Amino acid sequence: MLPNEHDQTHVLLVRFSRPQVHEPDKDDWAKMVHMMRYLRGTRELPLILSATRSGILKWWVDASFVVHPNMRGHSGGGLSFGHGFPIVGSTKQKLNTRSSTEMEVVGVDDFMPAICWSRYFLEAQGYGVKDSIVYQDNMSSILLEKNGKASSGKRTKHINICYFFITDRVSKGEVSIEWCPTGSMVADFATKPLQGALFRKFRDQIMGVVPTEEVRVGKKKPAPGNMDTTKKDKPKKGKKSLVPQNVAPQECVVENHKPMTRGKRTLARLLP
Repeated sequence: MLPNEHDQTHVLLVRFSRPQVHEPDKDDWAKMVHMMRYLRGTRELPLILSATRSGILKWWVDASFVVHPNMRGHSGGGLSFGHGFPIVGSTKQKLNTRSSTEMEVVGVDDFMPAICWSRYFLEAQGYGVKDSIVYQDNMSSILLEKNGKASSGKRTKHINICYFFITDRVSKGEVSIEWCPTGSMVADFATKPLQGALFRKFRDQIMGVVPTEEVRVGKKKPAPGNMDTTKKDKPKKGKKSLVPQNVAPQECVVENHKPMTRGKRTLARLLP
């Protein structure tokens, strides 16, 4: 029994497995068996969708660099209103890129039709949309998308002007580009074979089992009541000793409890 049609967690597995149908090998068969076991084991996992009243559409878009045999990248992304992802996409890029920065720009351009359509659709239904935020984890691509040719250098001059369609939408206020730490980039679920805790974390956010995390930039500052005013001893300058400071020196002995000698001096004499 396969999971219901709304399950979004198998999109990357299907995208990477489908091209191998023509010439499968033992590794492809093992991957298929692993995928079927996962789908059968999680067929009871629910998809929970809900929206907040913020009026903000949040997109996470990312891309993997040179992951296909033809040396092309892979784009992935999704939309969340607060709980669950009603839209999740995973697609191969249609052209070869020369850097991860260019690849990220191409990845956002792949999702721009869905980003613009989701805003226009909700506005046509009478809902007020304050902003459409696209989260990315590459600062260089963010500068290109915000500033266009103004941030383009020698290594990015060859990028086709059509990808600066993003810049036009940003200048019109329809889309905002913000930085997101890699540990909170949910789009990695649709571009990379994640494992362990990170896989379960992003899966639960996409399926709406847990709410989508708020993206926080920077470190948290301690609260005024929890600030430690005590002075800490600063380490002295100079070479650090390899011997622990708070541990009493001990002799190195063998089974007969005699000190290990090195010439005429014992090792115990060398210790302070």
